[in-house]
Amino acid sequence: MTFSAAMVLEGEPTFDQKPHFEVSIAHYFILGAALFSIFWGVINAVLVRGVKMDDTTYIQKVLNDDGDAENQPLNGETGEKQSSADILKQMNFIGTKITEGAISFLSQEYLYLGIFSAAFAVLLGLTVDW
Repeated sequence: MTFSAAMVLEGEPTFDQKPHFEVSIAHYFILGAALFSIFWGVINAVLVRGVKMDDTTYIQKVLNDDGDAENQPLNGETGEKQSSADILKQMNFIGTKITEGAISFLSQEYLYLGIFSAAFAVLLGLTVDW
C-alpha cells in the first residue's frame, strides 16, 4: 500500500484512501511531460527556421498602403519612402545585431552559472556527511 502526504496529515490512513498519483504513474508522467516539452521545442524551432527573410512582398504591401497621415513608420529620416529592399536590408542588419548580442549575453550567463554551480558543488561536497 502507498501513502500520500494528505493521509499522514489526517492521521491514521485507511485502506480506502488512494493517493493522487501512484509511484509508478508519477515517473511516467514526469518523463512524458519532459519528452513532450522537448518535442514541442523542436517543432517550434523548425517553424521559426522556416520563415523566409528574403521575401519583400509583405513589406511592399505595407508600403503600398498609405495608412493615416500621422503614422508613417516606414518613411526614412528625411521623409521619403524607402524601398522594400532597403527595409529588408535594415531588418536583416538589426536581426544580426540582436543575434550577436543574445549570443554574447548567453555566453557570459553560462560562464557565471558554471562558476556558481562548480563552487556550490564543492561547497555541498565538503559540507554534506557521507
